Amino acid sequence: MALVYNETTGNFDDIQSPPIIRYYRIQENLPFFQGDQVTLIWQIDAANHIFIDDEERDGNSLEVLLDTVGQKKFKLRATNSDGTAEREITLEVLPCPKFEIHPSATVLHKGRNENVVFRWTIENARDIKLISGNERTELAETGEATFSPIEDTQFTFEANGLEGNRVFRHIIPIKIREAARIDFKVNRQFSYPNLPIILSWNVDNCIGVTIDDFGEQPSQGVLEVTPGVDTTYVIRVQDAFGEERRTITVRMLPLPVIKQILVPTPKVDESFDISYATPQFKANISVPSFETSLVKLSLPEVPKLKDSFFVRSISSGKKKRIKNPFKSLYAYFFRK
Repeated sequence: MALVYNETTGNFDDIQSPPIIRYYRIQENLPFFQGDQVTLIWQIDAANHIFIDDEERDGNSLEVLLDTVGQKKFKLRATNSDGTAEREITLEVLPCPKFEIHPSATVLHKGRNENVVFRWTIENARDIKLISGNERTELAETGEATFSPIEDTQFTFEANGLEGNRVFRHIIPIKIREAARIDFKVNRQFSYPNLPIILSWNVDNCIGVTIDDFGEQPSQGVLEVTPGVDTTYVIRVQDAFGEERRTITVRMLPLPVIKQILVPTPKVDESFDISYATPQFKANISVPSFETSLVKLSLPEVPKLKDSFFVRSISSGKKKRIKNPFKSLYAYFFRK
């Protein structure tokens, strides 16, 4: 906006003018490489709308990612009702050094004197070096080198950009670690179905422990299982070198089937005595005795029939009918 003297009226009139761009620049310093993020800043007077590459923006700054190599342009346009003001920034985006480095391993076993072999190709770079501890070695763009670290070591590949000033680095740490030690046991490997089985384990130098079907486990523990069929249990251990696994198979024995039970006849090797009480009679009866190789006893003698009180002579006389035979027997034995 400007004030202009009007001779006719003798007054100062307001005259609208297009926006005025005081400055438009990049905050960071040259050079710029692919992947850099730069900040566009500006100051504009009397602007109603501000556009960067035809996209309206607020404020007075914008961060932009340089994602492509080559020439890059950023166009600023400010407008109001009386006109438009424009300005443009052009910059060159350089390619970053490209590191392609392939170590044979990044983790070595402790105490085994293992080697690590580096193979590399580095493009868009100059003054390439390999730094290990206090040693700095000049490198070609492609090559191979072997090292035998005995402790954790950081290898740094360093190179300057093509413009010669900015330094780029690619760092590869090599670790020295002990492998996991796994002790995985079962209290018995043969069992009958559905009987408890105890799994036990003790693992050193591990990152994590899992048992298939039972999930994550501590590095040391026990677990009771009841397999019904032949079952293989697998423990998986994560260490610095990856995954190690151990397996244990528990096999089921067939249940016994009882077809018959044979009970042997007792075998008597010695003789033994049997004592008993003989019946008491008023009559004079002798008891006979006999014995075997195993049983020794004495039995009452059996009287001859002709001497028995049950034998009565048959008379030709008239027979008398006995009304009560028990009374007659009583009288026979107990008569005076």
